[in-house]
Amino acid sequence: MASPPPRSLDAYFLSSDVNLQIKLLVLNMHGACPALLGDEPGLSYAECISRVAGVAASDLYVSCQLHMHGRPFGLPERTCNTPGSRLRWNEWVAFNATYRDLSPDAFVSLTLVGSSGPRSTRTLGTARLALFDEAQQLRMGVCKMQVRLRTETDAAEAGAGAGAGA
Repeated sequence: MASPPPRSLDAYFLSSDVNLQIKLLVLNMHGACPALLGDEPGLSYAECISRVAGVAASDLYVSCQLHMHGRPFGLPERTCNTPGSRLRWNEWVAFNATYRDLSPDAFVSLTLVGSSGPRSTRTLGTARLALFDEAQQLRMGVCKMQVRLRTETDAAEAGAGAGAGA
């Protein structure tokens, strides 16, 4: 009697078969501010961002927006920064959608936001996380992303562009 063929340890599922809620773990943000490190070498990254952007380091948060078919899906979810000198969130963000709802072009836009006063927020940087890779497989595991910090020039150009279209 012949033995059955060995079973592969790799299991494949179609995303349309997975009825689990979409979740994303936002861990932390690392970096350096070379422009300020020469003046004050003991400055933390959070303090550096707060000085450069003119926002309170304790009021930084990440806003996460799920996009499907090129459009925002649902309301943006947001995290709060854990108090301290590091930009550490370590918080799960759950979206009101399941993996079976995703389109092949689905992505999450991440926006670093700071507060410069009551009811006064500023977008400090953005990043985009595609949920599927080039082979149309769902991304899993840790993803390190580069957040493009906005400068005063970027903010001025965005404001000028918004006014020109009105």
